[in-house]
Amino acid sequence: MVDPTKPATGLLVIEAAMSNLNGDPDRESDPRTLETAAGEFGLVSDVSIKRKVRDMVLFKEGPIWQHISKSLGISAEGFDLLERPDRNRVEIGALTATEFLSRFWDARIFGSNLLVESASKKTSKGKDKMEGDETKADGQGISRTYAGPVAFSWGKTLAPVSIIRATCTNISPVQEGKSRGMAPESYRVVEHALRCPIYLFTTQRTQDWRESGRPGTDATTTPSHRSAFFTDSPADKCSSCLLCPAQLCSRFRGSA
Repeated sequence: MVDPTKPATGLLVIEAAMSNLNGDPDRESDPRTLETAAGEFGLVSDVSIKRKVRDMVLFKEGPIWQHISKSLGISAEGFDLLERPDRNRVEIGALTATEFLSRFWDARIFGSNLLVESASKKTSKGKDKMEGDETKADGQGISRTYAGPVAFSWGKTLAPVSIIRATCTNISPVQEGKSRGMAPESYRVVEHALRCPIYLFTTQRTQDWRESGRPGTDATTTPSHRSAFFTDSPADKCSSCLLCPAQLCSRFRGSA
């Protein structure tokens, strides 16, 4: 398990066969590649990697989340996703900064730069607000900016790749006068590849959180224990995350 009190750098090794791991929108979803003198290497973007990680958390009925939640003893509460197709921007705009981070796991982990419409044109003076994380944007909404502690680089295959392209047909015609339909080179997959992106985990954001004097940063909490993972919760009621489940909090507070 990753110790959230220490920075870390690692290498992900992603093996995929007969698949299009990351389609290039500039090339009609052809597999992303980098052409060099040594050949054509496959690529995967950081955005694509984070999307796949988000999907593992989003689909709570899927085998990955079921395994992780059971092994770490965590529930679905606090693991909603900001980057999802059915999000309600008005509802998000009504959340305080603390509620925002407490609810959205991907915002805590990967960060956020979202402009949402506020529930009220005026921000109450007594409203719970985190400096730098919640600001008015031209009087029309709220900008939620947050630098998460986890980042990925683009991944490149270890060797040149072989791309298989094939034209598929459909018995149902899509044009008048045609007996069948056709999709030229609609099947595009990389035969086999190992992609190796780098990931970074930094504790600087967690250090900033403690120094801000926010609730839940008592003296018994290690400097980099909270922020992206534990938000404003009391020291004995942390919101858990995939990196540090709540039942391990006592370990990082130095107690038994």
